[in-house]
Amino acid sequence: MSKMIRAFRCDLHIHTCLSPCSELDMYPRALVNKCIAEGLDVIAISDHNASENIPYVKKCAAGKPLTVLSGMEITSSEEVHVLALFDHYTDISNLQQVIYENLPGENNEDVFGCQAIVNDLDEVEGFNGRLLIGATRISLSDIINEIHSRGGLAVAAHIDRESFSVISQLGFI
Repeated sequence: MSKMIRAFRCDLHIHTCLSPCSELDMYPRALVNKCIAEGLDVIAISDHNASENIPYVKKCAAGKPLTVLSGMEITSSEEVHVLALFDHYTDISNLQQVIYENLPGENNEDVFGCQAIVNDLDEVEGFNGRLLIGATRISLSDIINEIHSRGGLAVAAHIDRESFSVISQLGFI
């Protein structure tokens, strides 16, 4: 008897309220509830150059029919966006230190938006003052190497967009 391959509904590019391009209503508990309501099986939290909300999303999803991967949308020095995906938060947390060491600038909330760190109880833990929407000083090639050296998967983000994709920024894959 042959077995059917199970299909999974996934979204590996989800921003929380930590990303300046996201809305404040994308806090961990609301995000998990929305993903479950939409019938998603697997998500990756992939905030811009940051990872602080991942543990809270994972805690909100614990015991629920939703797998949460640890991710980050990293902007290379060439302004290419790449997703870094990991099974465990400790791996992305280690990469986070490298990203912060190479991420210049401070956020101007009036211009770029709020970057809220919100816990699993819907409480604001703080605000990230770094310019998360900015580019790191790390080349695309070096970012991919950093991801792979930690056992992660590197995925080109929004490859069909006219900005911040590998093709739009570098002209090739």
